[in-house]
Amino acid sequence: MVRGSKIQGYKPVQSKRGSGAVANNKQSAASPSVVCSKGTKKATSSVSSCSSVVMSCSACGIVISDDVKALQCDKCQSNDSWKCIDCVELSSDVYDHLLSNANCSLKWFCDKCDITNSTGSGHQATSDTKIDSLLSLVEKLLEKLTGLETKLNEKCDMQEVNKIENRLKEVEDFSVQQGRDFEKRISAIEGKLFNSLDSASGGTGSTVTVSGASNEGMIKLAVQEEINKKVVEVKDIENRKKNVIVYRVPEKKSKSILERRGHDAEFVKDLLDGVFNIDIQDGDIEKMYRLGQWTEDKDRPMLIGFKQYEHKDQVMSNLWKFKENSIPKFQGVSISHDLHPAERLEIKNMVEDAKKKHLEEEGDDTENYWFRVVGHGSKRKVIKLKKRN
Repeated sequence: MVRGSKIQGYKPVQSKRGSGAVANNKQSAASPSVVCSKGTKKATSSVSSCSSVVMSCSACGIVISDDVKALQCDKCQSNDSWKCIDCVELSSDVYDHLLSNANCSLKWFCDKCDITNSTGSGHQATSDTKIDSLLSLVEKLLEKLTGLETKLNEKCDMQEVNKIENRLKEVEDFSVQQGRDFEKRISAIEGKLFNSLDSASGGTGSTVTVSGASNEGMIKLAVQEEINKKVVEVKDIENRKKNVIVYRVPEKKSKSILERRGHDAEFVKDLLDGVFNIDIQDGDIEKMYRLGQWTEDKDRPMLIGFKQYEHKDQVMSNLWKFKENSIPKFQGVSISHDLHPAERLEIKNMVEDAKKKHLEEEGDDTENYWFRVVGHGSKRKVIKLKKRN
């Protein structure tokens, strides 16, 4: 805002578009900034028309009358923000030019407002506030992310993961043990063949042929035969891994195969649901049949083949639930693994060795104890339980 008709010095401030005239020293710019804009200049008028308060220059104290050329701060427009053109070092010619130019886009600020604008403290404070808000938001997001990761880890079924790891370890141990057994059998076969050949040659070490085949050919043939047997055995053991055998399941006394199978399917479904809390759906059981020939006076064992190994593992890991079972029709029922004949022979030998060791070390009658084989594959071991009187 301007008064009077002349000015003496100003300091132009760059417009929003980055343009503006700049003058130095007494001809153009003074210590306080001067910026004029369209509509901010006022023609000289009486003091009484502006305000009833007597205004004076805030620098030299001269009263701002109609004859005094002065400027008022365009920002605060306070009565204490007036300055005469001498104090702002603005020439009368420049003042008159600004007063006559209606399109001037410059403004003049007092010392206080000029310092605020030049330092940008208000903008800086706003920027700091925004940065603090962003940092706070980032911290909250990180906390939420950490919480989500924790929840995901808690939802991960570590029990199932441990079961899978244990299963893989059992398979690895079984493969290693089978490899060792295979090497022992090959060595035993080679020893028997060499002994037989040595006996046939009278201990002379001469080569004996049978049907045109050399001793080396016979050995290769025997080894290949043993390998084929072992492959079939391993494959059969693998096929039995998802099977269980259920004993003492009442068998329907009917000559109709369909009626007997329907009765068995209903019994198995009730057993898995009532004792083991397993809800069997269509397709969860791949095969189910009785072992042996049907007779009216005998309940044959029942073989159940699950589609998923997890269902079998859930059954075999919770056999203790039979002890807490209170459903009459499941009393006396027992479940075991479906073992290959070679595995059954191995278990039998383990029990016999354990009984022999018991007699040698303790001398107590083995009839007073139960000897049970627990574990799978290479982890099988015999435990001894004393019978109650």
